[in-house]
Amino acid sequence: MTLAAGFKCKDGFVIAADTEITIGDYGHVQGEKLKKYLQSLENRITVYDLICAGAGDISYYEMAAQHIRDAIAHLPQRTYPEIKKAVEQTIAYIYEQFILKYWKINDEGCPAFDLILGIKDQEGCLSILKTDRTAVVEVDTYAMVGTGADKGLVLAEKLYRGTGITSFSSTAWMCHLVLQIFREVKGKGVHVGGNTQLYGRKTKDGEPFFKLKMGDSRYLWGIESDLLSAVRAAVAKSSLLVEGKDLDHLKTSRREIFDERVKALISRLRKLRKLCKKPQEYGGNTINMTDYGTDWMTWEDF
Repeated sequence: MTLAAGFKCKDGFVIAADTEITIGDYGHVQGEKLKKYLQSLENRITVYDLICAGAGDISYYEMAAQHIRDAIAHLPQRTYPEIKKAVEQTIAYIYEQFILKYWKINDEGCPAFDLILGIKDQEGCLSILKTDRTAVVEVDTYAMVGTGADKGLVLAEKLYRGTGITSFSSTAWMCHLVLQIFREVKGKGVHVGGNTQLYGRKTKDGEPFFKLKMGDSRYLWGIESDLLSAVRAAVAKSSLLVEGKDLDHLKTSRREIFDERVKALISRLRKLRKLCKKPQEYGGNTINMTDYGTDWMTWEDF
């Protein structure tokens, strides 16, 4: 299984997936699960984009992605309504011809897969579709599939506080937040791991993509870890007194730990703010990013 996600932004979309593929009950290998199908004219102007990410049985997911690719390529008009119809027909065909002929939907061993599709049609319309078995739905904010989806959705809800991404963030900034969500899920999710592959597509007038190097690959660049560590240091004295122990000689060290964490927290927030105010910009309307593995770099706890 895996984690695949799509985020609709005010000026585009972000599609991402991890690279871990589960073999049997315990085996894991690495492979690309983000499929990019771009159709271009002779002058290199892109007619349409189709970006596929998915979860479930890998062979069925890849077969579905390839069938969708071919169905769209044969459309006389690659507009969003026609593309959505082609996706619906293709998913229905896959289930009818390759799954429901041999299994009932809830049978043990019945193959299953879900897709997240990023689409730029010939008119420049940017959209995201999600499939759930034979259902195909348009995504207005964000969607996730795979074993890490529950954890990812909780993190996304906390970051966006229910405000909705479409009015909240640009595609350029969302790319960095999506990588952060994947970092946390890979640390705590089931069968989610490896690298994170990400594709961002924005409108011509959208905010430019940019680099953001914080030098820390923990979730939220270590800000959350520093905050939690500061909270533990702040409450440590009262917690230890409950145990009835005389630990007055540790007061100074506890205060030093607390001060150290607070300073680190402020420093990280200021650095993040500085980098965001004057980012290093990428050109173009698309971006491909890869986040390699995880390096926790945690504080030694007390």
